[in-house]
Amino acid sequence: MGCILDSGIWPKSESFNDKGFGPPPSKGKGTYQTSKNFTCNSKIIGAKIYKAGGFFSDDDPKSVRDIDGHGTHVASTAAGNPGTPRGATTKACIVVYKVCWFDGCSDADILAAFDDAIADGVDIITVSLGGFNDENFFRDVIAIGAFHAMKNGVLTVISAGNDGPRSSSLSNFSPWSITVAATISGSYNVTLFELLQLSKVEKKTYKIKSAKWNNELTNPPTKSQDYV
Repeated sequence: MGCILDSGIWPKSESFNDKGFGPPPSKGKGTYQTSKNFTCNSKIIGAKIYKAGGFFSDDDPKSVRDIDGHGTHVASTAAGNPGTPRGATTKACIVVYKVCWFDGCSDADILAAFDDAIADGVDIITVSLGGFNDENFFRDVIAIGAFHAMKNGVLTVISAGNDGPRSSSLSNFSPWSITVAATISGSYNVTLFELLQLSKVEKKTYKIKSAKWNNELTNPPTKSQDYV
């Protein structure tokens, strides 16, 4: 069972249809907060809003429904049903805790959602939030929440951010979490070993299927050169 901390979710998307799903796992008890326009199912087994300030607008109503679209994208990437696109773990059920609104994502809301996710017995927490990071974990609310989760046996997966590729461009990198970076759409047959080798090659343009890789590289790869 996974937990998504983001801007909510659009439950009517086919990515979250519960056809073929059985009852929720007994170990988890996702918190469900009733709402006029939101109903959980056997795929989305928990949903809750967090808004410490308590102010809601007509454009961003008091609901777990995703008005922004970011949370729906993240949830479908992590656990969307088979289709185009499909998620990484299609058979996983999820809980969705909305911590982000038009006016941002507050530290208090993020930490409260971390606490609830841990108490609700999730296996993994996905947090694709971030921005400038001053490398001080004592001030980084996502690092603090992830550390608390790790101490309770729950893994947190965090986003690398939208900057780069360049030095010091990560927005999340706590050593007790898994930091995940994204790339453009496409099919890649490059292994981790090959990417590590590419990091040592002299500056050159490489073509991997339909995508080009342009970066500071310093030593030629020693295997699988069909993509060069």
